[in-house]
Amino acid sequence: MSEVTEKVQDTEISEERTEVCFWCGSPKDMKRDKIDKGEKCIVRDYEMCPRCREKFKEGIRLMGVTEEPVVKGMFPIIQEGDITLYPTGSIMQCHEDYVKDILEDDPERLNTVLEHKMMFMPENILEKLIKKVREMDKEIDQT
Repeated sequence: MSEVTEKVQDTEISEERTEVCFWCGSPKDMKRDKIDKGEKCIVRDYEMCPRCREKFKEGIRLMGVTEEPVVKGMFPIIQEGDITLYPTGSIMQCHEDYVKDILEDDPERLNTVLEHKMMFMPENILEKLIKKVREMDKEIDQT
């Protein structure tokens, strides 16, 4: 993710800032491709920009989360009862069959994940999964 100056939700800010996508750090204004050096940025929500939606339109998005904010002043991606989760910015796309295998004993959750095409995953577990996939990719490239 590119450097993001601040992550706040609907906060009054006196200086002008460019709204960027939390997931890729690109300007949400599709007329622009990148952020200029020194430009002040803001993340107002966790909705994917059109570039990210296109990139992750197939399969299921696995999104890393923690129970503590990653950045001071960060707002949660989900807050239900005693559960408050904050996105880390880690994201991985996987095939629906993978999710069906790991959630086969939890049909209600599986249906929710398949409907929304995304699943929150503890950051430490997603990091291990991403590392394993990269190792497998290297092995394939070497053959």
